[in-house]
Amino acid sequence: MEDKIHSLCEQILAESGDKTIPRIVELRDALHRYVQRLRDKLAHYPVPVERRAAFMQHPINCVVCRQPLTLLTTDACFDDNGKPVHNQCYVKLAA
Repeated sequence: MEDKIHSLCEQILAESGDKTIPRIVELRDALHRYVQRLRDKLAHYPVPVERRAAFMQHPINCVVCRQPLTLLTTDACFDDNGKPVHNQCYVKLAA
């Protein structure tokens, strides 16, 4: 399939005028078939579990109140030692 696509590209570059239109249509169809084959192959390709998903399975707790902490929210920050803490808990800790 790849050889056919390369061949069609070379033919289009070598020809000019109205002769190129049928070649362009043929190239488009060949590219469509090629992409569809790639999609079919990738549909059965094993997808590894993302590392982020594994990370999110283990909750991170605030070092002050020991409650779960979501680092992706605005309610999270880090204390002076770089440990995760809720904003409210950090204010209490700093007071």
